[in-house]
Amino acid sequence: EISVLFSTTMAALPALEQMLQDALDAGEGGAASERLSEISVLFSDSGRWLGPADAAQRMPSLPLLFACLGLTEEDSVVAQASGILQRVMQQFKLGDVLPALQSEVQAGLTHPADTVRVMVLQRLAAMCSSADDVALIASGGVLEKAVLALCDAELAVASAARAFAMQLCSKGGLAALLQHQQSLARRTAGSTVLQMRVQQLYCDLACQSDEALQQLRQQHVFAELEAAMLAEDVLVKLNGMELVGELAGTAHGAGYLSSSGMLAALLRPLSTLDDPMSHLLLPGLLAVLSRLATSEMDFQKLESEHAFFNNVVALCSAQDEVVRVAALGAAADIAATPSGQLLALSRPAGSEQDIYFVCGRQARQAGKVDAEVLGIHACATCFDVRTSRSEEHCQQAFERTGGQSLLDHIVRVVRNPFEDIRKAAYHALLSLAHQTWGRKLLIAHPGFLEFIVNRDTENSYDTRLAKFHVVQGLISKNDAGLTGQQWLSLKEYVKEGIFHKGNEAAVLVQTERE
Repeated sequence: EISVLFSTTMAALPALEQMLQDALDAGEGGAASERLSEISVLFSDSGRWLGPADAAQRMPSLPLLFACLGLTEEDSVVAQASGILQRVMQQFKLGDVLPALQSEVQAGLTHPADTVRVMVLQRLAAMCSSADDVALIASGGVLEKAVLALCDAELAVASAARAFAMQLCSKGGLAALLQHQQSLARRTAGSTVLQMRVQQLYCDLACQSDEALQQLRQQHVFAELEAAMLAEDVLVKLNGMELVGELAGTAHGAGYLSSSGMLAALLRPLSTLDDPMSHLLLPGLLAVLSRLATSEMDFQKLESEHAFFNNVVALCSAQDEVVRVAALGAAADIAATPSGQLLALSRPAGSEQDIYFVCGRQARQAGKVDAEVLGIHACATCFDVRTSRSEEHCQQAFERTGGQSLLDHIVRVVRNPFEDIRKAAYHALLSLAHQTWGRKLLIAHPGFLEFIVNRDTENSYDTRLAKFHVVQGLISKNDAGLTGQQWLSLKEYVKEGIFHKGNEAAVLVQTERE
């Protein structure tokens, strides 16, 4: 009992450390494990000794704990020491640890146990909090080993290395990381998987800012990605497609894809739809086009250069469901942007080239639930003023999707027992509720107001929230011809919140209409 009590006070630490050192010198794994268990009590997260004020007392423990990691044949000792280090190192700044333990940290980065490698990478990332820390990490051999961990066979280690690299670069360490570009190139040579893993990191970094992208381009780090996208080999292109999609989601990334020729190569399969191999690229290609819609891409200019849009709309009727779904989503996303909306409206209304007509037709495919849901979501995206920024163009898009007949269909299916259809219908209702002409249409539709404030129609959180947002949209401006009592009823509905029980607001609306 005295021994247990003694081992729970900080005064016991030197004695325990000496006993641990003796066990290590004698190669006694069992005794070392016992001592580590007792030391672990002192460094417990819940222990009263865990605090920055005790950091100086803990410092001598670090070399000893790293030494325990050397007992690679004793799994329990390695696991215990790693766990203690994980907790103890939280109390230190990088400048307290790295200068004194440079070799130990490097050894940890190449330790046989993947859990140790992950632990060291995580602690380095957590302690890298300033430009001074970046300089400290870059001054020794730690950075190279940490960067090369991207090529680790264990995905957990590679993931921890990526997180470390992202943290390092967020503190101004991109130039330091690129100093080891050649080491990475040698390590990844001959392995497409590892090359794409490194390219993934570079793309993630490039997405952060145009400055980072330009710095990476100066070092020609995207040579492999450019070669993959410009290659004739379909399988090689598939490897780079997802990475290109990430770059396409930023304005500077989209500009780079266009200027480098990768975007032109990416769009080429749209002109060879009869080629079975090119057909394999279509889902990824269409996903990239959807990402471009978030990057302020000038789709009218892109169309003048590559004449792609008609082919995308044609794919909305493809037999392959995967391609059809991807095409409908991409076309709707494009048509929801300012430049894409003008491009879509320039097509003959009611034709197979008219994406609004195609979306509206699919939205009314009775009996085909999945197709109907997809079509309604696409219609809602097409006339959403929050992305297109022009109510006039949105109203034209709405009329092309079916206008009043589409609205009648949406108001009908929002009462459907299938939740997926109701959620799609609420999406369309919300797009309308954000616009003056849309609010007027909704308010004038027979029975709509009574339905929208009736809380008994929805039971799930998602649909209750969706309905609540529609009501919020209806009262975002008082410009749609609501009577005073109807306006107060909708305001009361919003004030009561999503989960209010009762139908007082519905009664008020009903009374006013009577």
